[in-house]
Amino acid sequence: MRRRDLQFFATEAAEGVIPRRVEDAMADIAVIFHWSPQAMADMSISELMEWREQARKRHEPEE
Repeated sequence: MRRRDLQFFATEAAEGVIPRRVEDAMADIAVIFHWSPQAMADMSISELMEWREQARKRHEPEE
């Protein structure tokens, strides 16, 4: 692994929002909103996590 690869999520890491796997977030969003991977491809990790949270709220509504 080259040193520059370690900074891939540097901006999002500074914000404290990093998923364990981006694919998991995309799958959660796809299940709830029926979006294709291409629809999410240009999203930042922060935006993807915001949509994942919206998907979670729709799937697990508060009682």
